[in-house]
Formats: sequence, C-alpha cells, structure tokens
Amino acid sequence: MINLLLPRIESRGISLIAVILSSVLTSFSHFLWKSSNTIALSSDIFFDIKLYLGFSLYGFAVVLFLLAISSRNLILVYPILSLAYVWNLFFSSFLLKEQITHSNIFGVLLIVLGSLLLATSK
Repeated sequence: MINLLLPRIESRGISLIAVILSSVLTSFSHFLWKSSNTIALSSDIFFDIKLYLGFSLYGFAVVLFLLAISSRNLILVYPILSLAYVWNLFFSSFLLKEQITHSNIFGVLLIVLGSLLLATSK
C-alpha cells in the first residue's frame, strides 16, 4: 500500500536524511505540544496554534518515515528514529529550560550507541 501512495527513494543517503529529519520533526512536534498552553479537553484546544502545528509536523514526519522505509529495511531504519531522544534532550534543555542530569545524558548516549549498532549491522 505504501508503494502506491509514496514514491520509492533510490538513494541510501536520501533515505537516511528522511529518517533523521523525521526524528527531528517528531521531537519538535512533542516540544510544541508540551509548550502549548492548552489544558486537555478545554475549549481552548480549538484555538491553540501550537497544537495544530505540532500535529502537522508530526504528520509530515510520518510521511518522511514512510519514504525512508519504502526503500530500506525497517530493522535498519527504525533504530535511527531513536535519535529523537537526542533532540528531546536538546529541546528540553534549551527551549523548555528543563534540568538535564548526567543520567539523562548517559542514557541518551547509550541509546545513540545502540541505534548505531543496529543501523550499521548487516
């Protein structure tokens, strides 16, 4: 079904860029949702631009991910999505002013290392 809706990416580099961009957009959409002033199920939810922008970016991220997996094995592409933890650490620290601990950094480094091991395995 994916092949009918989306073109196939022939270049491995473009596929890699698509999945990395997908992880960035996914993470940024989560930042937008977090920074939204809307309380769930309030009437303000219909007027909150950050929510709509977050959903739009998330949808675009899914399309990029589908493009990436259209030409690469899922088991190789999917671990790269865990880079979203890196972006979340960055957005949380610099944009939301959340405190980042050494444990947070160490955990993200382990996730990145594991992703690299999975993504580069044959």
